[in-house]
Amino acid sequence: MYAELTLALAALVAALPWAVVLYELPPLEKRRARNRARRTTRRMWERYPESRPKGDGL
Repeated sequence: MYAELTLALAALVAALPWAVVLYELPPLEKRRARNRARRTTRRMWERYPESRPKGDGL
Protein backbone atom coordinates (compact mmCIF):
# COMPACT_ATOMS: atom_id res chain seq x y z
CA MET A 1 0.00 0.00 0.00
CA TYR A 2 2.70 2.46 1.00
CA ALA A 3 4.76 1.59 -2.08
CA GLU A 4 1.94 2.61 -4.43
CA LEU A 5 1.33 5.79 -2.47
CA THR A 6 5.02 6.71 -2.54
CA LEU A 7 5.21 5.98 -6.26
CA ALA A 8 2.17 8.14 -6.98
CA LEU A 9 3.59 10.96 -4.88
CA ALA A 10 6.96 10.74 -6.63
CA ALA A 11 5.25 10.88 -10.05
CA LEU A 12 3.24 13.91 -8.95
CA VAL A 13 6.32 15.74 -7.69
CA ALA A 14 8.23 14.90 -10.90
CA ALA A 15 5.40 16.25 -13.08
CA LEU A 16 4.94 19.45 -11.07
CA PRO A 17 7.57 21.72 -12.75
CA TRP A 18 6.24 20.87 -16.22
CA ALA A 19 2.67 21.50 -15.10
CA VAL A 20 3.66 24.90 -13.69
CA VAL A 21 5.55 25.91 -16.84
CA LEU A 22 2.75 24.84 -19.18
CA TYR A 23 0.06 26.39 -17.00
CA GLU A 24 1.78 29.76 -16.77
CA LEU A 25 2.27 30.15 -20.53
CA PRO A 26 -0.82 31.34 -22.38
CA PRO A 27 -1.85 29.13 -25.34
CA LEU A 28 -0.71 31.59 -27.98
CA GLU A 29 2.75 31.85 -26.44
CA LYS A 30 2.99 28.05 -26.30
CA ARG A 31 2.10 27.85 -29.99
CA ARG A 32 4.60 30.59 -30.87
CA ALA A 33 7.34 28.86 -28.91
CA ARG A 34 6.67 25.55 -30.66
CA ASN A 35 6.59 27.21 -34.08
CA ARG A 36 9.81 29.10 -33.40
CA ALA A 37 11.50 25.87 -32.39
CA ARG A 38 10.26 24.15 -35.55
CA ARG A 39 11.42 27.05 -37.73
CA THR A 40 14.90 27.15 -36.26
CA THR A 41 15.21 23.37 -36.56
CA ARG A 42 14.11 23.49 -40.19
CA ARG A 43 16.59 26.29 -40.92
CA MET A 44 19.36 24.34 -39.27
CA TRP A 45 18.51 21.27 -41.39
CA GLU A 46 18.51 23.37 -44.57
CA ARG A 47 21.89 24.85 -43.70
CA TYR A 48 23.43 21.62 -42.36
CA PRO A 49 21.66 18.63 -43.98
CA GLU A 50 24.03 16.19 -42.25
CA SER A 51 22.56 17.18 -38.88
CA ARG A 52 19.12 15.90 -39.90
CA PRO A 53 18.31 12.62 -38.14
CA LYS A 54 18.49 9.55 -40.33
CA GLY A 55 15.86 6.85 -40.03
CA ASP A 56 12.23 6.11 -40.69
CA GLY A 57 11.11 9.58 -39.63
CA LEU A 58 9.10 8.85 -36.51
